[in-house]
Amino acid sequence: NNNNNNVRYVELFEKVAHHIINLKQLSSFKPQELSTTLWSFATLPNTEGEAVAPSSSSSLSSSSSSSSSSSSQRRPLFEKLGDHIASLNHLGVFHPRSLSDVLLAYATAGVSHAPLFDRVAEHFVSLDHLGAFNPEVLANTIRAFAKAEVDAASSSSYHHRRRLFDKLAKHIVSLRHLDEFTARQLCDIVWGLATMADENLSSQHHVGLLFDKVADHIVSLENLNTFDGENIGNLVWAFAKAREDVHGDDDGDDRDGGDDVPLSSSHHHNHRKQQRHARLFEKVANHILALDDDELETYEQRNIGNIEWAFSRAGVDNPRLFEKLTRNYHHHDSVVVVEKTKDEDDGNSGYDMADNLLRWAK
Repeated sequence: NNNNNNVRYVELFEKVAHHIINLKQLSSFKPQELSTTLWSFATLPNTEGEAVAPSSSSSLSSSSSSSSSSSSQRRPLFEKLGDHIASLNHLGVFHPRSLSDVLLAYATAGVSHAPLFDRVAEHFVSLDHLGAFNPEVLANTIRAFAKAEVDAASSSSYHHRRRLFDKLAKHIVSLRHLDEFTARQLCDIVWGLATMADENLSSQHHVGLLFDKVADHIVSLENLNTFDGENIGNLVWAFAKAREDVHGDDDGDDRDGGDDVPLSSSHHHNHRKQQRHARLFEKVANHILALDDDELETYEQRNIGNIEWAFSRAGVDNPRLFEKLTRNYHHHDSVVVVEKTKDEDDGNSGYDMADNLLRWAK
């Protein structure tokens, strides 16, 4: 019965989508209605009843494949609505949350629409301030850009993204504290920025300061009990990935979008940054070591793989941690799959399983 209900449910959405696609104009749609429509179709369950959930950052690649069978009208619908939003004279009629939901809907559905993402990025950059951006909007916006299949190689997309993320980072850095951010939101933010590190975002001054602020905040927490395995894995993966991209700063790389750091202070700056990040890794290691076996079993193998890779790549040697992770690995008796970024394929992975196995062997 549930399967039959899901079929009828999908058929209803098909009919609605067909109707919208054939409308001559969409001026009657209010901003919130556009956002709600897109999000509803993005999370539409398939005929097996599996909803396309607003997937977490460590399982992003599954969203588009699982959604493909939900509605044959999804892509043309998203193209029409995206064209409409991107063509509007101004986006000030949208609340920032509605626009972030729009972007996340496209990313979740696996539908690419570069003009829309560029338009929203341009709009956000043009705002005088980001006072209306709460932690959820900030995290979802960054997460959506990281997930979206947008051609970042194009000069316009690169320019818009670079300016947008510098502005978002500058705003977050300016906040008095990060207490209102949930563990997942913090991890989504740093994970999203690190995922797009191929655009050299982590070398931007304000993005670098954001990583420092997040590190300081997490180190200051009494405990990490609100961070699950996925959060922990994504967190340390992001800091290890960003660390790789910041090494070029030692030679005085330019820092677009923010205040320049004097060349004479660059080494001192990087030393302090490394100390901050080292304290973060120590905090995470102590948290994992304090977990009992049942608690550690809630960590999926990809989480364990991300943690192991991150500590190894960051040069943090903690034999007790690696021993505990190894016991968990053997207990599950399954293969650790380390997360790959969008541009890495199985034949040329930067996160070679050999790194993990060699580390454990030591």
